[in-house]
Amino acid sequence: MMIIALIQLENLCGAFMTENSIASTFDTKTRAKIRAALKAYMKAHRIGVPTLWDRVLKADPKKRDVSMPSMQRLIRGTHHSSEMLMEMSMQFLKAEGIELPSDLDDPLSGFASAFEGFLIPDDDQEAEQAKWDELGGRYQIDPAGIPPVVVTIRTTDGTNAIRVTEEHIIAAPDVITRYDGVMVKRERRLFGLLRNTLTYEPRVYWLSKSSQSSGDDDRMALSGHVQEQPFRLTAAAAKGGLVQEIAIVKMEAQS
Repeated sequence: MMIIALIQLENLCGAFMTENSIASTFDTKTRAKIRAALKAYMKAHRIGVPTLWDRVLKADPKKRDVSMPSMQRLIRGTHHSSEMLMEMSMQFLKAEGIELPSDLDDPLSGFASAFEGFLIPDDDQEAEQAKWDELGGRYQIDPAGIPPVVVTIRTTDGTNAIRVTEEHIIAAPDVITRYDGVMVKRERRLFGLLRNTLTYEPRVYWLSKSSQSSGDDDRMALSGHVQEQPFRLTAAAAKGGLVQEIAIVKMEAQS
């Protein structure tokens, strides 16, 4: 009996140490990393939120319960999830042998999913994903301006949020004005929010597939409007035409 009691005590201590190796509070960056790791797990295993939710519940040694809508909000990044849900998710990732991503300094970490959840209703998110083909790639302002402007769009399967980089090459390779941000696909249009990486001034896009031909090839073309420096709404700035028409054309033809 004494041996059995010692074994039980050892198991309890081991479980206690495992649980307490997980932080009881989670800062913003850690929350974004947990969310990114869960989304990567879903993509790798081709599962949705209901299956993920079930696996997280089963992996919790304390057998706690959270609602599936809470898990959905965590994945979308639209709400501040409870410490309990974050701890359960972290416990699940540890049980699966998954480490959190190391990129702590990405200012857009977690923003893309939150931006999508903010602009697109839950029921419409999956349907919206199928409306754009061959969107990712490098684009150039058409007609190409001086200095040249290159827009890079990076899409990710399973989301309507798109990472965007815009570079104004002033004196290559040393002087480049760069904007980083996210665009979201909705109703065959793109709404984007970028920022100047040096001044933090915002840049806003409204784009759609261009009805105009981009020449004899079948390159993707996007057209719409862009707004510069929307925080500077002075009379002088308004006369300068902060909202401008824009057209960009993909550099490579679609395969």
